[in-house]
Amino acid sequence: MIVLFSHGHDNSGNDPLEIADQAARRGVRIHTIGVGTHGHNFDDDVLKQVADRTGGRYYPIFSAGDLRDAHRDLGRVIALRPRPTEVSGMLSLAAAVLLCLSLGTAFSRRRVV
Repeated sequence: MIVLFSHGHDNSGNDPLEIADQAARRGVRIHTIGVGTHGHNFDDDVLKQVADRTGGRYYPIFSAGDLRDAHRDLGRVIALRPRPTEVSGMLSLAAAVLLCLSLGTAFSRRRVV
């Protein structure tokens, strides 16, 4: 997931809609936040299309209230979801490898009298 703050104009020479299509094919959702003033270097149509193509949402920001609302909504969308992950298997494998190395070293240094 990507949160994009922009005025909607691209300076890099890349096509934002093509990039949005690539992101959508990879399952990346883009939420766009439009910052600017209508008529003054602000293109909300592109930001809406990027969000629509990727399954994201578009948030136009023209006031502090708009920003607060976008932040609250994105907080619900981008909530962290803890997932249990089993890590003891890898630790057990590492311990077994170290034990084997230790036993091998001890056996090779042992002298028969």
